[in-house]
Order: sequence, then C-alpha cells, then structure tokens
Amino acid sequence: MYCKKVPRVANFTNNIVELIKDQGYVKTVFGRKLSIQRDKPYIGSNYLIQGTAAGIIKRAQVNVDKYLREEWDDDIRIVIPIHDELIISFPRELLKYLNQILEGITERMINIPEITVPLEVEWKMSTTTWANAKEIEIETT
Repeated sequence: MYCKKVPRVANFTNNIVELIKDQGYVKTVFGRKLSIQRDKPYIGSNYLIQGTAAGIIKRAQVNVDKYLREEWDDDIRIVIPIHDELIISFPRELLKYLNQILEGITERMINIPEITVPLEVEWKMSTTTWANAKEIEIETT
C-alpha cells in the first residue's frame, strides 16, 4: 500500500537501504556520515532525511545568531532551538520593526547553499505565553 501511494518516497527509501547494504554507511547532504551494519540497513534509512534536517536548523541557527548580533546588538536573541524551530525573544519596543526583523531572520534561515529545494519559514508570535502564540505573515520585499 505504502509503495503504491508514494512511489517516489518508497523508491528513495529503497535506494538508501541498498546504498547502506553496499557501502555500510550513509551521508547527509552536509557530509555527516553514519556507519551502519550492512545487515541492518533499516536503521539508517531515515538518517539521511533527519540528519540533513538537523544540519539545516543548525546552520540556520548560526546564521540567525550572527545576524542578530551584528544588526540588533544582542537586543534580540535566540532563546532555544526545539527540533526544527527557533524560539526568539526580543523587547516589546522593537515590535515596530517586527517585519524587518523577521524578514532578516527568514533570509538567513532559507539561504543554505547546500540545499537546492526551496525552504519555507512559518512564524508565530506571542507577547504573553506560548499557548497564546498566533501565526503571523510577514511582507517580503
């Protein structure tokens, strides 16, 4: 059933399994390597996707941190990364620059040279608690 519903994904996964059986490892888009027992290729079938996703958010975090330090003098900072999200804190008095700030952050998150597919960033904001976070749209120039 799975193979018929999403044949390209099934083919991709099968190719990874065969690659692991053949060479005993798999690498992310960024070159990070995971050695895997050839008789247990299923262990690494998800590594390419998850490892590449981790590499993307890691690079995005570095790029965003550099931008915030250079452009906003530590007034805005990354509080914590959570999976594929960055929690960012900044003072209320900078809310008037919200679109500019988010546009700058977005640009640094999606411009990862090793990634050739388009990346998207979604935004939520709260001035009180996480439970009150609402999706927001930014205007790009």
